[in-house]
Amino acid sequence: MAILHGLKGPWFDNNLAILADTGDGLVISWVTGVVEHRDHLHPRLETVEVAAIEPREG
Repeated sequence: MAILHGLKGPWFDNNLAILADTGDGLVISWVTGVVEHRDHLHPRLETVEVAAIEPREG
């Protein structure tokens, strides 16, 4: 099991976690929805944190 170092938190907003399997390992990212100027019809996603896990050798 890999331990991720350097991540900060806690995050209390609702977040969406995304796990991507790439050729260089796994990339985990967390995004949150942001509404600007009370425009609820056009929210955007903002990246909260990104972490990478290199593949194991063997």
